[in-house]
Amino acid sequence: MGRDETLIKVKDAAEALSLSPRTVRDWVQSGRIEFVRLGGAIRIKGKTVKALIKSGTVLPRAGAGRPPR
Repeated sequence: MGRDETLIKVKDAAEALSLSPRTVRDWVQSGRIEFVRLGGAIRIKGKTVKALIKSGTVLPRAGAGRPPR
């Protein structure tokens, strides 16, 4: 199983996303984030966390960051 297929705990997903564990649990309950239920435990795939980070990444606009004239 590759790193992307690793199942991580809610608290670890929250840390990677800079969110509270409560927010991640709310996202699980509302269907905003894909998860795996193992008995009573909730786990989130590493690739799901990476996809969330990528989808929220804002790339700089062309010409941004040039010094003012």
